[in-house]
Amino acid sequence: PRDYAEQINFGCEYTFMKTFSVRAGYSSPNDDYNFTTGFGLKLGDEIVSYGIDYCYTNFETFNDVHILTFNVAFN
Repeated sequence: PRDYAEQINFGCEYTFMKTFSVRAGYSSPNDDYNFTTGFGLKLGDEIVSYGIDYCYTNFETFNDVHILTFNVAFN
């Protein structure tokens, strides 16, 4: 990669009522991107939980990246 050898990565997440999460992250120095953001939704019961997560990264050189993840967990 053409990124720098040493980087600082910082991220935070806020979860409301164990159901809805908002996330943000920052990476510096970096040639192509520095800020990411996303959200997640988690539903379910004591046996099975399922959720959806979305992430957005703004790239300078390439097209923006959108990541959508579905997950299922058996408790």
